[in-house]
This record gives sequence, C-alpha cells and structure tokens, in this order.
Amino acid sequence: MQFIEKLHTHALRWKILALIIFGIGAMTSVLIYINKSTVEMLISDNVDTVIEQTSLMINMAAAPISTSGSMNDFDAFVSVLLKRQQQNEFGLTYVVIVDESGKRIMSTGVFPTPLPTPESISKKRNYSEPIHIRHPLLIKGSEVGYLQYGFSTRHIDDAAQKAMERMIFFGLLGTLFLALFFSILGVRLIKRLEYLADAAKAVRDGNLNYRVDAKGSDEISQLARYFNDMAQTVSERIDDLQQMHHSLSMLNTSLEEKVEQRTEQLQTKTNELQKNIDELTLRRNQLISSEKLAGLGSIVAGVAHELNTPIGNSVLASTTMIDMIQHFENESYEKLRRSTLAKFIEHMKESSQILLRNSERAATLISSFKQIAVNQTNDIKRKFKLFESISNVAIALSPILKRSTYQFQFAVDETIEIESYPGSIEQIVTNFVSNSILHAFEGRTEGRMKLTATLVDREILQLEFQDDGIGMEPEIVSRIFDPFFTTKLGRGGNGLGLHIVYNIVTMLLEGEISVESKLGIGTRFIIRIPVICPSIC
Repeated sequence: MQFIEKLHTHALRWKILALIIFGIGAMTSVLIYINKSTVEMLISDNVDTVIEQTSLMINMAAAPISTSGSMNDFDAFVSVLLKRQQQNEFGLTYVVIVDESGKRIMSTGVFPTPLPTPESISKKRNYSEPIHIRHPLLIKGSEVGYLQYGFSTRHIDDAAQKAMERMIFFGLLGTLFLALFFSILGVRLIKRLEYLADAAKAVRDGNLNYRVDAKGSDEISQLARYFNDMAQTVSERIDDLQQMHHSLSMLNTSLEEKVEQRTEQLQTKTNELQKNIDELTLRRNQLISSEKLAGLGSIVAGVAHELNTPIGNSVLASTTMIDMIQHFENESYEKLRRSTLAKFIEHMKESSQILLRNSERAATLISSFKQIAVNQTNDIKRKFKLFESISNVAIALSPILKRSTYQFQFAVDETIEIESYPGSIEQIVTNFVSNSILHAFEGRTEGRMKLTATLVDREILQLEFQDDGIGMEPEIVSRIFDPFFTTKLGRGGNGLGLHIVYNIVTMLLEGEISVESKLGIGTRFIIRIPVICPSIC
C-alpha cells in the first residue's frame, strides 16, 4: 500500500522518465531506419551502375570476337574478370553467349544448370547470392543474340551488415547516454517542483510565512519568486480581512444595540397607535350608530309624513261618517224624511270614497316599503331576446314619456339572446327611467336617457344606462343604493327604487352594479350579469 501511494506521489517523475526514454528510442529507431534505407538505396544504385558498365564492357568485348569467330581472346578476357571475382568476391561468376538461333557460342565459369530465364530471375535482389543478368548482344545496333552472366555482391552484403551492426551499436549507446542525461535533468526538475508543491501545501495548511529558495534565472526560479509574492499577498489580504472582521464585529454589536433600541421605540409607538386605533374604532362605531339612528329617524319621519295624510284623511272621513250616522239616527227616531235619507246616503258615499282612496294610498305605500327585500317568485328563468324585453319596457313607459319632454332610447343588438329573468331586467330598466325622471331632470324641461347592451367575452352581458341630468355629489353616490335613502323624502320619493335594483342585480342575477356621476353632466349605471344566469328559480 505504501509503495502504491509513493508511486502515485511520484507519478509525474515516472511519466517524464517514460516519455524521455520513449522519445529517444523512437528517434533512434527512426534514424536507424532512415540510415538503413539510405545504405540500401546507395548499394542498389552502385550495383545497378556496376552491372550496367559490366554489361556494356562485355558486350563491347564480345561483339567483334563473335564476328571473327575466334573466342580465345574473349575467353582470356573473361577469365581475368572471373579471377578478380574469386579474389574479392565481387564481380563475374560466369558468362554465357548465345546466338540469335539459341545456340550457345561460349560459356565460362561456374553457371547454374539450367540457365535462369528472364521470367525466373527475381526482381528483388538478394546480395548474399549471385545476381543473374541477361543482356542483348548488339552488333552495329542489331540484336544478334544475348549474353547472360552472373554477378556476385557478397562482399557488399557483408559490408552492409557490418555497417548496420555498428550503426545499431552506436545508436543504442547514444540512446542510453541521452536517456541518462535527460533523466538526470528531469529528476532535478521534478525535485524542484516537489519543493514548490511542499511549499504550496504548507501555505494551504496555514503557514503563510513559508518561503522557497528563488535563486537563479530559469523558469522554475521565476515561478518560485511568483509563489513567494503570492504567499506574501495572501498573508497581507488575510490580515486585512481579520481587521475588517474585527471592525464588522464591533459594527454588528453596535447595530444590534441600535436595533434593540429602535425595536423598543417602535413597540412603544405601535402600542400607542394600537390604542389610537382602538379609540378611533370605538368612535367610528359610535358615529355609525349615530348615523344609523339619524337615518332611521329621517326614514321614520318620512314614512310617518307619507302615511300621515292618507291615514289622517281616513280618520277624518271615519269621524265624519260616525257623526252623520249619529245625526241620521237621531232624526230617524222623530220622523224620517226622504230628503234626510238622500242627504245621508250622498254624504256616506263621499266619505266612503275618501276613506277608500286614502286606504289604497296607505296600502300602496306599505307595499312599497315591503319591497326592500327582493321578491321575484313570480318571475321565471328562461331564454329570451333582450331586444324584445327592452322594447316591451319602452312600450309600457311610452304613455308616461308622451306626457313629458323626456326621451328614452336604447341600442340593443337584436341577436343577443340570454338565459335569465326577463321580468327582473324589465323592472331594473323601469326603475332607472323612473329614478331619472324623478331626480335627474329636476328643474329641467327636457332630458335624454339611453340604454346600451353589449356582450363581453360572450359570457357577460353589460348594460349601461346613462342620462344627461344634473348629476350627483360624491356623498350621495356613496349612499345611492342604501334602503330608504332619497333626496326627496316626503316629496314623492321613498328611497327604495335603486335599492331594489341593487338587490336584483347582486342577489338574483348574480352580477355587479356600479355608478358614475358628475354634477352638471349626468349619471351612468353599469351592470354586468352572466349571459346564462346560474340562479335556479
């Protein structure tokens, strides 16, 4: 295990050594291969040159001899050449001359039997064996046969082998020397790098005062100087950070104290504000109660005023009828006259009519007061054309509008069809028109009212009712939907019309209603209800 850890620790050293040995070995192998190829090429070129010269020489010597027919001189010439080959193992080994008919004219030396043919002669030469050459025999440019001879190159092959052995020996020796040189150089380099690694480890472990020897001018020395500068910078930065940390700690302590003080102050302020809020809430509730009582008193006064006239008239009529009955009873005991009976019947009819009219008036007012809660039990949910429903309202209101100078217009697409409560929608429009006639056009001889209907996203129907009346103040707008709220209490208004509209829209039709009004410009009501009302009748 320790050996493996050590091997991992010095992995760079082994990698460098292996790289050096592999590089030098590869370079030496390449040089040996190049030198071997060069030697073989030179040998091949020299042998080709010698063979060409030998062929030319033999051809020049054999041509005149073959014409004269005397072969002794040529045999002597060839014998000299063969003798030289035997002395240095380089040169001719045999010579054979054949005429154009294929007859052997001359042969000398040791030649193989049978003679090698051009087809059997290998193009790849083996210099350890004789080379067989066949060359045309030319006389005055004409081929009259051929000559074939053997050529020995054994001494060339031996010399090449010895040269290769010496080359490999010196190559291996140079490789070993270079490997040793670079190994020593690499070990020294690795030792210096290990020294720098130990220094970096010391700095990592917190020894910021550790410094390395930076003598020299090579790259390793320059790296060592950079390392020392880095360690010095890191040490200074850490000192600065420690001072900043100390300052931040003091500042944090001071901030915590300030935060605690501010928290206490805020808590005190919060308690005071909560106390003020509680007091304001109590006063608001008291004001609301007072306003409700005041509103209730105003409503009661208005209701009493409205009911006072018909009920007072009814009481007066009833009292008159009792007096007349008593008077008639007294007279009838004495003597009943026809004129007395006729007068009694006439007075009774008048008093009964007065009593009936005032009773109906009181019943009507009481019925209106009961409409604070929406009661639409007689309305049925169904599909209908909105244009037809609004047209029915316009027809019903036409007698009232004809007697006045006010105009009512509506813009409704005839294709709009909804599933809702037509009677409730007609009541909404009727209440809008009545409210405008009663309040919006006070003091004016003419006025215009318009109803517009549009579809929003094919699921919501938007109704807009607008008049060009006198408008309302903001405080009136904020209370316009309250029950019994009216600006004409005791003068024809009971404060229930718009409250009923609000209840129909929000409760029955499950929609929403809003109002916009400006003094001198007019008032606009906006209603948004579902095209298919979800309410179940």
